[in-house]
Amino acid sequence: METSLTFDQALAALLGLIGERVDVMVSPVEHPRLCPLVTFNGVLHSGTRAPVPKPHGECFFFSLVGVDVAFWLARERFEGARESRDIGLWLRQGEMEIAVLRSSVFTGEAEA
Repeated sequence: METSLTFDQALAALLGLIGERVDVMVSPVEHPRLCPLVTFNGVLHSGTRAPVPKPHGECFFFSLVGVDVAFWLARERFEGARESRDIGLWLRQGEMEIAVLRSSVFTGEAEA
């Protein structure tokens, strides 16, 4: 079952995934599952608040262990999110959707 999330709920859900292995897919909103622009995976390492000039709101950068790529969650660009506790999160920011999915969903590994 999927649940719609506010910005604060989405941020809390992402912070709750820290330390877990995840797959991240960044896609255009028009075709999120058909044509990801970039995909990467690794252990979600941090959610760091980034300095953003006012009045642009809050921005958090999330990095993965061993991967030179990060993604961000910005309050100003946030347009909604949905969560399936067993699968992960889908975040909509502007024209992009960022899927942060538990890797165990794809590998068949059970959570410890």
